Amino acid sequence: MSKESTVRPVKCEKKGLLVVSFGTSYKESREKTIDAIESDLKRAFPGREFFSGWTSHMLTTKVRKNEGLDVSTADEALRNIEQSGIDDLLVQPTHLTDGMENRRLREMLEGSSIKTIRFGRPLLYRDDDLADTARALAYIFRNVGEDEAVALMGHGSPKKENTVYLKLEETLKVMGRENIFVATVEGKPGIGHIQEELSSRRIRRVWLAPLMLVAGDYAINDLAGEDEASWRSVIEKMGYETELYLHGLGESEEIRKIYIKHAQEAECIR
Repeated sequence: MSKESTVRPVKCEKKGLLVVSFGTSYKESREKTIDAIESDLKRAFPGREFFSGWTSHMLTTKVRKNEGLDVSTADEALRNIEQSGIDDLLVQPTHLTDGMENRRLREMLEGSSIKTIRFGRPLLYRDDDLADTARALAYIFRNVGEDEAVALMGHGSPKKENTVYLKLEETLKVMGRENIFVATVEGKPGIGHIQEELSSRRIRRVWLAPLMLVAGDYAINDLAGEDEASWRSVIEKMGYETELYLHGLGESEEIRKIYIKHAQEAECIR
C-alpha cells in the first residue's frame, strides 16, 4: 500500500519592471515620450509587474499639484516594489548617459532588499549604443538637404568634458552624416563647437533639435527661445536660416527600440 504523497506549495518568483525617468512638467511632450517608452516596455515584458518613477522630486511635486497626476518618485516606486514582494526586478532608466542621475539611481538600488536586480544601460553607454543611436538620428533627419545642417542640443555636465557627445558626432560622421553636429547646454562642447563646424561648410539652413528624451524647458528656451543667448538667436546672427524640430527623442520609435534592447539584454544577464 503506497503512502499518500505530500504536495508542498511552490513559491513562484515574482518579477517586476521599473522604468525610471528624470520627469517633465511638459504634458504634451511627456505623453509622446516618457509615456510612450513606458507603454512599449510594458508590452515588451508582459510577465513582469509594471512600475515607474521619476528621479526629480521637484517635477514630481509640480505635476502632482498642477495636473493631479499619480506619478511616483523613483524611491517611492522602489518602496512599493519591495512591499509587493518582487524577487526579480528589471530596471530600465530612460536617461541618455551614465551621468549623475543614473549613478544616484544605482546607489539607491544597491540599498534595496530585492533579491535580484537587473539594470539596463542608458541610451549612450557602449560603442554599439552610439552606433544604434546614430542610425536612429540619421533616420530622423533623413530628409535634411545637402546645404542644410542639424544642430543637436544635449544637456551635458558643467564639471567635465562631455566626451560621449563628441563620440556620437564622430560616429555620425563615420556613417556619412557629416552635417549633424552635437553640443551641450552645460560644459563642453558648447554652442561654439556648432559655430565652428558651420563656418567651415557651405550651409544655408540649420535645423535645431534637442538631443534629450523630452522637448521641455531647455528645448523651448535655451534652444529655440527669443533670448539673444539661445542657440536660435546665435545661429541666426551668423546669417543662417533656422528650422525648429522640437521633438524629444522619446517620440522616435527607433530610439524607443534601443531602450527595449537594453532592457532585454539586462534581463538575460545571470
